Amino acid sequence: TQNILQMTETNPEGRFMIDNLLFPDSTTFVIQARTKKGFATVDITIDSTAIPKTVHKIPFSNDSVQYMDDYLANVRDKYYNEGGMRVINLKEIVVKGHKISQENENKSIYSSVMNYSIDSEDIERTNANSVYDLLGTIPGVQRSGNQIRIRGNNRPPVVVVDDVMYDAPVDEMEQNKNSFGPIGGSILESIVVSDIASLEIMKGSNVSIFGSAGSGGAIIITLKKGAEVKGAPSPGLITIKPLGYTQDVQFYNPKYETPEEKQESTPDLRSTIYWNPFVTIGADGKQEIEFYTSDNPGSYHIVIEGISADGRVCRYVKDL
Repeated sequence: TQNILQMTETNPEGRFMIDNLLFPDSTTFVIQARTKKGFATVDITIDSTAIPKTVHKIPFSNDSVQYMDDYLANVRDKYYNEGGMRVINLKEIVVKGHKISQENENKSIYSSVMNYSIDSEDIERTNANSVYDLLGTIPGVQRSGNQIRIRGNNRPPVVVVDDVMYDAPVDEMEQNKNSFGPIGGSILESIVVSDIASLEIMKGSNVSIFGSAGSGGAIIITLKKGAEVKGAPSPGLITIKPLGYTQDVQFYNPKYETPEEKQESTPDLRSTIYWNPFVTIGADGKQEIEFYTSDNPGSYHIVIEGISADGRVCRYVKDL
């Protein structure tokens, strides 16, 4: 999900909270803060995530350690049979593929088909000596010395490098309409053209994600792997990736539905045969589950845990 905007005000102590927001882990947020008069002279500090310590509160012993030897033996056998010491020499083969451009490998979170974009190969063909020279070759970008404007805007664009905002027009500098970015020069001056994997020009409704800072459009730069940029992010703007929820992953259960699958010669050495966190019980208090066993002979250790309708913890353990 992109382009979700929310606004809030701090309390008298300068603290704020954006509540009721669910998001998957690794989601990037751009936080912009301004004073009551609209100035960007604001330091934004995010509280660290408080992760509670794990405590074994279930009133039963943890008996998984005693099965570690069997697990390690399965891992060893799996290693031998799936490319470890058991090596099979094949005849010569030729693998054909296509080159993946840096543009596809390094995409900004702000990338969109609506943006004007050039990749590293296009950039190299311009023979530009500086980022300003490069921007001067892009349609719709107006350059006057080191002053950059995107056509149709009288304010300078925000500059984002590797998803971090560095240059953003601030209201304190409105008295000088030609000013660009934070005092001390633009971050564009410290970027080497050959380090750029892709450059995009963002305008129109897309820049609403940056709030008022994006009113002049945006220059989105993605650097090649290993390249770095020296400079401080724009005042009053930070980019964070807070801890979110984990996407659901289904436990792997093999299926042997065809004769070829049933005759598969690769041994099934799984140590955990079946796991299901969402087993529901029928009205008669019974439930039936099915699973394929592994090829490793031995006994089965069954652990059933759950919570009753009235909140009681239930646990059943049996070896077969």
